[in-house]
Amino acid sequence: MSTHHLEAFVSRVQSACRNEPHFNSLFLSGSLAGGTGDEFSDIDFLSVVEPAAQAAAAAQWREIIEGLETVVFWGERQWPGFLLNAITEDWMRCDLYITSPKDFAGRAQNQLRPIVDMNNLYDTLPATLPPRQPSAKRISAQINEVIRILGLAPVGLGRGEYVTSVLGVSMLREQLTNLMLEDVTRPDLGGILHLSKLLPPEDIKVLEGLPYPGPNRDEIIAADIAIARAFFPRARRLAARVGLEWPEAFEAATRKRVQSVFGPDFSW
Repeated sequence: MSTHHLEAFVSRVQSACRNEPHFNSLFLSGSLAGGTGDEFSDIDFLSVVEPAAQAAAAAQWREIIEGLETVVFWGERQWPGFLLNAITEDWMRCDLYITSPKDFAGRAQNQLRPIVDMNNLYDTLPATLPPRQPSAKRISAQINEVIRILGLAPVGLGRGEYVTSVLGVSMLREQLTNLMLEDVTRPDLGGILHLSKLLPPEDIKVLEGLPYPGPNRDEIIAADIAIARAFFPRARRLAARVGLEWPEAFEAATRKRVQSVFGPDFSW
């Protein structure tokens, strides 16, 4: 798919920033920099700015972007550094992350494309980062969250809160997806809107095959069971792989609770 219109905008940004001191270290990041972009991609920039000057750089970036395109949405978040989001009237999405020199050092050349690099920072980076490894901390949080959400199912369904219970199913599906991503070795996962490029086809097939319930008690229970049965075998394998102690008591108490309300079919 063509990205010519996106690359044309990158060139315009390059020209606008070439002589701006706040942007003498400006890089393209994300899918366009990595060569996996398509016509639906957003444009991700990264700028390296000393912390004391980051607020001024954020203000100047807004002036630059609004000077190039009509902006219909502007978002700004400090976390850490600055994350700036712009959407133009033709729905081109342009983001800038302003980071410090210290944090920039943790990146790699294959994640970036120099746009303006007056300080030759690109040459200081390694060619690639080591493969991403599963995180015991993240996996533990995912396991405990799935058990907790399943334990709350009798509350929502018992009250007849079917809309809320559908949201609970979505939360379970999200945790399963996150667990699948623990097996992805790519250092930079990027955004959620290209999940099919990150997960193997067999995992996508599992996600596509899960029930998507409406606000109906039986459909919600069936979806909870299906997600739990997809989640727990994989979670146990990953937990063993990273040396994580399984929360046996929490899982057993939760299974007992939901089975006492919904019957023995509510199991995994």
